[in-house]
Amino acid sequence: MLLKLSQKAIVLVAVPIAFELLFVGVLAYLLRQAEQRAVAFQRKDCNRFLAASNR
Repeated sequence: MLLKLSQKAIVLVAVPIAFELLFVGVLAYLLRQAEQRAVAFQRKDCNRFLAASNR
């Protein structure tokens, strides 16, 4: 595979950027998922507290 110097430079820059974008996307997905779980847990815990206090 014979590439010109400019093509090699583009590949050298583009590949790490692509992996970085993928990594940031996965982190954003995991953050959203963790926030949703925290809200669900908080609601469940709040409902349990209210049910116990109404007795």
